[in-house]
Amino acid sequence: MLAAIKHGDANALKRLYQEYRIPFIQWLTAKYPIGEEDAKDIFQNVVVIFYDQVSSGKLTELRSGVKTYLFGIGKNLAHESMRKQQKYPEGPSELLINHVVDDSGYEDKMQFEADLRNAWRGLNLMGDPCKSILQLFYFERQSMESICQLMQYKNAETVKQKKFKCLKRLKKLMLGETEKEEKS
Repeated sequence: MLAAIKHGDANALKRLYQEYRIPFIQWLTAKYPIGEEDAKDIFQNVVVIFYDQVSSGKLTELRSGVKTYLFGIGKNLAHESMRKQQKYPEGPSELLINHVVDDSGYEDKMQFEADLRNAWRGLNLMGDPCKSILQLFYFERQSMESICQLMQYKNAETVKQKKFKCLKRLKKLMLGETEKEEKS
């Protein structure tokens, strides 16, 4: 399988994905306090990491099976995800809010919580690639270069411009949500 992936065989990668996706998600959600959607995201990252390691020549042979190797990467990503959740247990941090709402601070906790809910709703309404870029940058603290590689953009400057546009769009969505709530 390693040789096939190294030589660009898309079918080998597709077989790997199909064979291990469901068992991986079941294993991860049973072993760790991770939801199914997060488990799917982690599996996507596992496949990308595996592919990058094989195609770059960093991984040329396995001392264990492919499944064991993939699940090992997944275990590390799950631990990293849980550490981040402990560090930021409420979800999006004030860092995101400060970018999408006036940076005047919050004296009213209820207003802050409403803005936080609106930020989540906005992110969920946006879809990809905006949702992924903002999550990778703000929640997973990935660099522009890392996001560029993960999402296969031309360069980090392209990602930076896209992130800026996505933030503007998120702000509009949040303001729209706030206006709707005030009218009701």
